Amino acid sequence: MRPNLLCIISDDTDPRYLGCYGGSNLTPNLDRLAREGTRFNEAHVVSPMCVPGRYCYLTGQHPHRSKPFLEACPPDEPYCLPLGCNITPEQETLATVLKRHGYRTGYVGKYHNFDKKLHEIPGAAPLKFLPPDDPRDNAARQQNQEAMAAYLNQHGWDYAGG
Repeated sequence: MRPNLLCIISDDTDPRYLGCYGGSNLTPNLDRLAREGTRFNEAHVVSPMCVPGRYCYLTGQHPHRSKPFLEACPPDEPYCLPLGCNITPEQETLATVLKRHGYRTGYVGKYHNFDKKLHEIPGAAPLKFLPPDDPRDNAARQQNQEAMAAYLNQHGWDYAGG
């Protein structure tokens, strides 16, 4: 029987915030996951920025292998790291590998590894940055959530939310 997998990636979370790492905050659900699952005590990031880090996690490649990196950074600039490390639909990702092995996949949270700008994604609506409770803005956000879910389906995710 295949094990269930749950991967949680959190930007800017100091381990001292979590009870399972000795923190004083109450985090009983994360503490239980850490106790019953696998906890990484010596994990290191490939990049100090979130988008390149997600690119590495989702593709298994260093951020400098992404197409935008190759286009934006001159070969003689060793410290260039653009924010946009985009995953294209033809790239193999964690989701496509898991699906190939019979898993159902889902992604919740921020992604930002697009190979397009939001307004270029089919079905996306322009956001007008209206007050948070304005129904016109809520409708645009809902439309964009649906457009992003369809987009993430192309990248191997069966479910996309949040």
